Amino acid sequence: CGFDILRASEGDSLVMDVNGWSFVKGNEQYAVDAARILDARFQEALRHRWVARFVDADAVGRLTYENTWALKGVLSVCRHADRTPKQKIKQLVSAPAVVNLLDPALSEVILRTRTDLDRALEALQSVSRHDAACAQLADVLARKIDQLGTKMQVRSQPVSADKQTCVQVVLKWGGECTHAGAVQSQDLGERMRKDLTLLNAALLDDVAFFSSTERRVQSTVAAYAGAFVGGQSKPQITVRADMLDDSSAAKPMMDKAKEQLCGFFNFDGPLSENPYYNAECMALPADMDENPYGFVRDMCELMCRLIDRMEANFASLTPEGLAKLQSDWCCGETAELFRERWKKILADFRSVDKKTGCVVYEPAKVGELYDSLKYDALHNRRFLEQIFKQTDESSQSAKEDEEERVEQRSIGEEGMEKEEFLEMKSDKDNSS
Repeated sequence: CGFDILRASEGDSLVMDVNGWSFVKGNEQYAVDAARILDARFQEALRHRWVARFVDADAVGRLTYENTWALKGVLSVCRHADRTPKQKIKQLVSAPAVVNLLDPALSEVILRTRTDLDRALEALQSVSRHDAACAQLADVLARKIDQLGTKMQVRSQPVSADKQTCVQVVLKWGGECTHAGAVQSQDLGERMRKDLTLLNAALLDDVAFFSSTERRVQSTVAAYAGAFVGGQSKPQITVRADMLDDSSAAKPMMDKAKEQLCGFFNFDGPLSENPYYNAECMALPADMDENPYGFVRDMCELMCRLIDRMEANFASLTPEGLAKLQSDWCCGETAELFRERWKKILADFRSVDKKTGCVVYEPAKVGELYDSLKYDALHNRRFLEQIFKQTDESSQSAKEDEEERVEQRSIGEEGMEKEEFLEMKSDKDNSS
């Protein structure tokens, strides 16, 4: 072993660090021997005259008020572990076949089982020819019905002015606990058990586990609880619906906040003139500059270029080529579902106002973008990098799509007629 020594000008030198002790790491006998030697030294020091002035040597080992302090309990509230991205679509539906899915005595019904989802699909398909909203719901449900976590919520709505009864249908899929989530939960359970054993092992004699009704939460709690009890017994988990807050009372406030966000980011003009800007309570990042609309527009155009590359790469790759990029997928996803998910993110983030014809950005969807990026970076990193990579084919396709977007933006933002824009573009090409 080597050691560091501190030389003193007068008196003895001091060894301040001993190196090369890595061979004892993980050696339990070394820890036991070290503890025994240290205990003997401390017991010997207690008999020292100087120490005896501060410590009653005869009281060592005897219970006193101070040394009976102990950790009495732990209350831990945890979020669910890693999950697949959550996705959903909402539609207002007035078709009687769909309205009848909701019990008149209830304000909401959640359809989860395959039998209930089949019944909902049949109702949607029966009116899909004459109802575009139902057609979209039926199309998505037919493709997602076998995926874990797919469910449909049917909520009652106030009767409209024309006395027409309608319901809000929310179709959700994804949000399932992944294999990484199970490992995270088990690791946390094992570490907390070790920590509490050191602090007060008696705490492990009285443990209670609670879970909300969400599947991803139940999966997280099951993995965590199994590791926490150490396999000694099957943990008892109480599932309680009231652990999920009822957010319906806050819906008006949330809708108002979304409306303000949407208005703020869709105002194309100086920040000082933005009617939704409040300098006292809104802190903007430095790279957003003075034009939030331009910031969101540039971000959307970046997404468009990435989606263009993805589409070109999908078109140029055979099924065998896609499988070489990634053969194993998490939680039943496939390359085609990856493609569909990213196209939906873009479609939800950018839409065209039917009245004005202007592009409208939905900033509330940024959370879904972050959700998918984080998930794919963890589970599909190689596929993500390769499918968004620019190739000769994707470069040409992206160039054509970019020219079309520039044309649409110029027509929409400058108020040009299409013929005027094409004439200006032709003059520019000829001059170059």
